[in-house]
Amino acid sequence: MAIAGADRSVERRSAWIWGGIVVAFLTLQVLLGGLAAFLATNDRSWAVVPDYHQGAMAWDSQRATQAASDKLGWKATLSIDPVADMLGRRNIRVTLTDSAGLPVEVHQINALVFHHARASQTHAVTLVQGATPESYEGIAPLRHHGIWEVRLSADRGANHWQTALQQELMERP
Repeated sequence: MAIAGADRSVERRSAWIWGGIVVAFLTLQVLLGGLAAFLATNDRSWAVVPDYHQGAMAWDSQRATQAASDKLGWKATLSIDPVADMLGRRNIRVTLTDSAGLPVEVHQINALVFHHARASQTHAVTLVQGATPESYEGIAPLRHHGIWEVRLSADRGANHWQTALQQELMERP
């Protein structure tokens, strides 16, 4: 009888150990699934393009607008200060000239600025005329090094101009 009782004790202990292992693996799977969901929904590099479906539906119209903008022959040169101020802001300068190299004067240039690794964090900046007629300046919070995209648009009369420029910032603020 003592042997039968010992066998039950070993069986019971084995059942608890193997049952605990199964429960531990199931718990680990739930925790890893929760971690994966958290990481997937809190990734700052992930971005939703606003009104993407409407933009896709109006693709022909957008191409026509871009073609009309390109036909103007305006050229923009982008310059971003390599050193940021204490708040991580940098001066953005855009030089806007026509196809003959003459200054293009507009009231203002609207810029949408974002880092490629943080496309969900966009900054709208209004660039106003600087020291020269073709120069437009504004300040934007550009704290990170890496590649930044600046989408520019301006209107002069019935003419609408738009372009996108990229610049890599090498120095950390």
